[in-house]
Amino acid sequence: MRCFVGIDLSENLREEVNRFIKQTDHMGVFYGKYVESENLHISLKFLGEVDLSKIEEVERLLSEIKYTPFTASLEGIRAFPSKHYVKVLWIGANKGRKEIIELHNLIDEKLKDIFHKDRNFEPHITLSRVKNISNKDKASSFFEKNKDIKFGEITIDSFCLYKSTLTSDGPIYEKISKFQLGR
Repeated sequence: MRCFVGIDLSENLREEVNRFIKQTDHMGVFYGKYVESENLHISLKFLGEVDLSKIEEVERLLSEIKYTPFTASLEGIRAFPSKHYVKVLWIGANKGRKEIIELHNLIDEKLKDIFHKDRNFEPHITLSRVKNISNKDKASSFFEKNKDIKFGEITIDSFCLYKSTLTSDGPIYEKISKFQLGR
């Protein structure tokens, strides 16, 4: 089964991000697949295909992670690999960015014997997978206008192991396990 580790968003943050996604989609600049509201999350680690026999071990290892809860601010629109060659639109983290990276590093270290370690991890919420851009000048203006946009803060006191099922209508995410921080 296809899996990843991420941080669930509050309903208020989902609504705020979803409003922004709808506005961005209506601009008609970025063509691609926008993330459904219920699928919005802060990415921590993509695991890929995980054999069912390994899920219990993954859950055990993730449950061993100790980290103090913290607050993060979600702000700024960015792009992978860059705003000049957009394949993914995403929201970054400012306050709490260091802590999210530390949490990712703990997860990476715990799972290193089962999964490859990540390089160049960047905490983010994926908004859209972009297929093409209708107007490069409008795209450039969009990034300049939204480079510091603030979506709100989130208290991060847990993270989840998710199953991702790919369908023709887009992925369906299901929480397999939730792991509390600060226990």
